[in-house]
This record gives sequence, C-alpha cells and structure tokens, in this order.
Amino acid sequence: MNQEMEFKNIVAQYSKVAPEEMNNEMRFREDLGFSSLDFMSFLGELEDTFDIELWQYPYTSAEYYNVEPFSDEHLEIMKSSMELYKKAGGHAITASVIEDAWDGQTYSANDVHYPSMIKWIKNGDSFTYDYTDFDKWISFNKSLGIGDKIVLYSVAPWHNSFTYWENGKLVKEGFSVGSTRYTTLWTDFLTNLTAHLTEKGWFDDSYIGIDERGFSGTAFDLIESVKNKDGKCLKTAGAMDSFVEKKELAMRVTDLNVGDTAAAAHPADFEQLVNDREAKGLRTTLYSCTGHRPGNFSLSAPVESYWSIVNAGKSGTAGFLRWAYDAWVEDPLDDTTHSKFEPGDCFLIYPDEKTAQNPISRSSVRLERMAEGVRDINKLAVIKKEAPQLADQIQKLYAGILTTAQGGHPAFLTDAQIATLSAEMDTFQAGIASLTDQYIKLTGRTEESETEAESETKKETESETKPIESETAATEKPDPKPQPDTKESETKQQVPSTETPAKARPAKVRGLSIKAVSKGKLLLKWKKVKNADGYVVYRADKKKGKYKKVKVLNGAKKISFTNKKLKKKKTYYYKVCAYHKVGKKKVYGSCSAVKSRKVK
Repeated sequence: MNQEMEFKNIVAQYSKVAPEEMNNEMRFREDLGFSSLDFMSFLGELEDTFDIELWQYPYTSAEYYNVEPFSDEHLEIMKSSMELYKKAGGHAITASVIEDAWDGQTYSANDVHYPSMIKWIKNGDSFTYDYTDFDKWISFNKSLGIGDKIVLYSVAPWHNSFTYWENGKLVKEGFSVGSTRYTTLWTDFLTNLTAHLTEKGWFDDSYIGIDERGFSGTAFDLIESVKNKDGKCLKTAGAMDSFVEKKELAMRVTDLNVGDTAAAAHPADFEQLVNDREAKGLRTTLYSCTGHRPGNFSLSAPVESYWSIVNAGKSGTAGFLRWAYDAWVEDPLDDTTHSKFEPGDCFLIYPDEKTAQNPISRSSVRLERMAEGVRDINKLAVIKKEAPQLADQIQKLYAGILTTAQGGHPAFLTDAQIATLSAEMDTFQAGIASLTDQYIKLTGRTEESETEAESETKKETESETKPIESETAATEKPDPKPQPDTKESETKQQVPSTETPAKARPAKVRGLSIKAVSKGKLLLKWKKVKNADGYVVYRADKKKGKYKKVKVLNGAKKISFTNKKLKKKKTYYYKVCAYHKVGKKKVYGSCSAVKSRKVK
C-alpha cells in the first residue's frame, strides 16, 4: 500500500469520509501547513501556549429549543456547542452572577435577556445565594475538559444595579460605586462566593470579569479585600481599551483583554504593556467585537477571522477573545441581523432546526478560520522554542503583515482591502510551510526517525518519560465566500500518527479532574478510554516544567489515583496518558490536558 492510500485509510478511521471519496480538495494536511504527516505528534497540548476565549450564552440555546435551562436535555444540546469550542482552542467558561450583566444587549423574548446563574434571594435584611444553575454549568464543562478559567460577570454590571429576588419578584436596586451599600452587599456576596468556590475546588480557576466601563480602583479594592482561608483573593479578568490612560489599573488585572483597535492605535504603548505584564506573570490578550475591522461578522470575508488570530499572535499576546460565541438572534438560520450590532457579531456557531430530534450545533467558516489561526500561531511558537535559530525568520514573517485593526462604521472591508489582506495571509501561510520544512530538517524529526523516539518512550522505567502525542485536529478548507445570513458548516477530522497502526493507539485521555481530598493528598479522576490497557500519571511542579512518571495503573478500569505525601500549600500539575499493549510493547495515546490543584 502506498503512503497516500495508507494516509487516507488512517483518516477514514477518524472521520466520516470514506477513502475512495477523498480528493485533493479535502486538504487535510495542506490547510495545516504540514510537510510531514507526523508533525503534530510533537506539539502536545498546543492550546497551552495560545488559546481562544469566546463568551458563552447558554440561556440562548435553552430559549431557542424551549427547554429548561441546565436540564439534562439542555446540557445534552450544549455538548456539541462546547465541544466545538474546545476543539477551536477554547478553555474558559463564561458565567453570570447577576441578572442582565450586559444590560440586555443580547437578544431574548424574555424580560431578562441574560439571567444570573447564581440567584440572589433577599430575606429581610440578609441574602442567601442559590448556586444550583451555576454548579450544573461549571460541572458540565469540567466534565468535557473545559474550565481551567471560569470568568464571572460581574461586580460592575452595565446597569450599575444589584439584582435580587424578593417575594418571588425580581428587584433591581441601583448603587453608587464606593458607597456603603455597594461595599456591604458586594462584600457579602464575594465572601459567600469565595467559600463556595473553595468548597467545590474551583477557586484557583475563577476570575471576576470586569468590562471597560466598570474599571475603577474601587472595584479592584473591593475584590482584593475578600480573601480565602489562604489569604488569596479572586483573580480578575477584564476587557478594556483605555490602557494608556489607565495603565495602573491595567496592571492590576490578572487576565487582561485589550481591543485590537486600541492596540493598533497605540502600538508602542501596547508592546510595553504586554512586556510589563509578562514580567509580572500577568496574561494579556487581544479582543474583537462590534465596529472592528477586519471583523468576524456574517458579511466579513473568512480571511478576516484568520487574520484576527494571526494579528493577536503578531502582537505577542497569549490569546484572542470574542465577546460572543452563541448569543443567537431569534432565528439565525433565516436571518442573522441584530437590532444593535453587525450580523453575526453575537455568534460564531449556528443552531440546528428547532424541530430536530437530537439537535447539534453547527460550526461556521468564521470559527473554523479562527481555529486554523490558533493552530498556526501555536505551531510557530513550538518552532521558535525548539528551533531558536528560526526565530528571526518568524519575526520577519510577522513583520510582513501590514494590515491593522480599525474602528468605526461600516465595519466591512472593501474588495480591494480584502484582496490585500488575502495576499498577506497567503504569504504568511506559505512562510509557515517553509519554516515547517526547516524545522523538520533541523530537528531531524521525520517519520523514519520517529520510530526510534517512540521506542525510547515506551520503555518501562520510573524515570522521566514523554509518551508520544499523536492525536491532532484538522479541518477541510472552508468555502472562501459564504453567502450572508446562511448556515456555515465545517467538519473537523482527527488525524493520528502514521508510525503505529491507528487501532493500536488508545484515544486521548479526557475529563481529568483533581480534588484536594485531605492534607497532603490529591485525588485524580478521568474518563475511561476505549482500547486502553492501563494509564500512566505524570506530575510536574510547574505547568510547563518537567513531568515525571508517578504512577503506572495496570488495568482498563483503573481511572482514578490518589497522590499522597505531597507538600502542603503547594500546587502540582498533572497529565494522564492511556496505553495499549501490543505484544510486549506499550503503545501510548495522547496525554490529557494539564490540570493543576493546590494541596491542602
């Protein structure tokens, strides 16, 4: 069997396309810029370097399909949406802690456009807090391997009000930032929230989200005043544009999102901001939303969505954020227009028909081009790290991108601007292909040399080990010119390594969770992997530190492990890999996403 047919047969096992139906238009490899079928097997968890954050609106799908929010039926519907998000490189969960935090900007036929997942209930002069919906939402996403970042909106809602339920009615009570009432009520809530998050094991993953108009020293002082039993306050995440005028506040945000138009308007200041924050261990990303061009709207050219990611990578940031992932209008399958924003501004996926028996969400060309960009930026990061002699070429490649973000209306590029942008992105991707070839030559990582590396990996020792990471995602090339107000849909395919028969390799370990069960102990659990004969647990003191094998679990049913005799108050990082026995050898699948937990 020739190599091309072998490749097709492998792809067929991970896709719905038969080998005989595959043709040159289905660019499984070329769209990712691979010069080797095995290139991705060396990259591991790419999203740890550069990721994408898309704000989720689960109440929208509940209303669209007319189901109870966070019921079993609703969460089953949401599964396809969140899996698309994860495959695109998404990690963060969006959660609401007050009714209509964005003051009704999203579409809804209901009085409350976006409810709070945590219900404030007033009883006399005191409050109780119902976390039922919140816990369901977070637990659901955690089960999918999403949620190492939980962003809660917000102590600074756009309507500047407390919202709570009293005698069965929703009350909106206005506040003045810094007033006694403001401080008392928010302190009570944050104290209760901190205790709840700690009990659930979610505190270290949680951030209080603040929008631009809520940026004030008073709000940050309030958040920092509420500490957990370890003396730590909740982290913060914020979207802001006025980082030049408010740099002091910008430096207080744990995870800062700056508009790509603002960054483009002050390039030197933004570069300095990113460097200053990085020196303090703070994370910075770019975001795009209404009125930005190049944009990510239904009428935008697909190349604009790819550029949004590449531009964030060029700027030296850690990721990219869009303000809405699935905030659908009344019927986006028929009409994507919005009363306030550009068509498609509020969502990057589409629903199924309302009458569908088992509805699943559909991706869009825009989302697929973003996912392509995330892969490419992470690829360049790996090349730069492992082949530093190519760093100058990577810098020159980024420097060749001259298009910058602009604001205002209309938020659409001209045909001439689209042509210029397309040429820039074509040159950029050609450069990636060239760098990939050079990387493979420099590192000696060819399909032939992989056999030797694989052999070393499979040795049964208690020394440091790195199982072969073979699972990767690819997409068919999207239609370059989708029609406005139509359903855009793409399908992702899974491509394994060619070195070991695909049937022998177990799948990637998913659903890893860690709980601090007692002093000096952490309990790890994960989902059972088909075709696994056992699992290997690896641990590091740092997320990107050296991982050492701490336990080999022989047996397919052994999907938990308690790590004992750990240092108190120390944070450990874990990943788990499945293995399958082929004769006397062990064939490893892809490791889980890295998870961390602090010991009690």
